[in-house]
Amino acid sequence: MDDGSGTYPTLLATYTGPEPSGIEWTNESIALPSGAPANASFQFVYTRGTSFTGDLAVDNFCIN
Repeated sequence: MDDGSGTYPTLLATYTGPEPSGIEWTNESIALPSGAPANASFQFVYTRGTSFTGDLAVDNFCIN
């Protein structure tokens, strides 16, 4: 999460390896740190696997 500095200093979540339950689609909820600025922006970083099974999708990203 970028706090306005342009450097994305706040890491909110890290996921590594396959989905342990074998489910292809999961819902994730991540709590924002207290005092997060109203103008915060977010960056997703992904390192792909070695085949088509190492793919990623982000759908319905929202902030409540």
